[in-house]
Amino acid sequence: MAGFFYQLGKKVAPNVRKARWIWQSAFGSEAEMIAAEIEVGRGLAQEVRAQIPCCCEADTQALVSGIGVRLAGCLKEKRRPFVITVVDDPKPNAFALPGGFVFVTRSILDVCHMDPSQVAFIVGHEMAHITKGHTMERIVMGSAVSFAANLAVVRSAVVGWARKAGVEAIQSVYSRDHELEADALAIALIQAAGYDVNAGERLLAGLANLCPGSDPQGLDRYFSSHPAASVRIAEIRRFLAKG
Repeated sequence: MAGFFYQLGKKVAPNVRKARWIWQSAFGSEAEMIAAEIEVGRGLAQEVRAQIPCCCEADTQALVSGIGVRLAGCLKEKRRPFVITVVDDPKPNAFALPGGFVFVTRSILDVCHMDPSQVAFIVGHEMAHITKGHTMERIVMGSAVSFAANLAVVRSAVVGWARKAGVEAIQSVYSRDHELEADALAIALIQAAGYDVNAGERLLAGLANLCPGSDPQGLDRYFSSHPAASVRIAEIRRFLAKG
């Protein structure tokens, strides 16, 4: 589906800085931008739930939601209503939508044995993508958004794109720098919330051990869309060493 940035390509290079500028130009103040972001994310979350079944285990959902609440309480920005949803998907994964909507697959919880600190790292990493604007920028660049459109039109266009492109498009790759930035913020966030700061390294090492080559659990796709586990672990250690 031809997106706004494709059509505007001759005038505006489709990079993150200009995506943010376009979004801000359309909605004005930071408060207006966040409100619009939440509305767009809410629509996308509804579409995800229509495509992927939610986990029916109430205790699992309660555990993950509780971790999300605890992490969100440590963020300076309180205007996004973070909602963490566990979905039944055989591929270990987690992904974020604009406005505070995070989806975690039941299978990645199995990989980390439901360890609260490792779950906190997973959720914190996705929260970081949201708070740093990575998610909104990627969605705006990937979907059909009219420059002068009102919020209802933007929301409809983005959700229509998601419905046509599917959930895999929503989970498309971030840049290497964005992934490493999200890891660093996740570590700071879980530390502030009182979780084990070594959990990120344990999770990544565990995922890497499950994916030595071809992987029946779907981890190949996870690692193809993220920097190598060794790189992420080295960056986490460097971040922690700074104190």
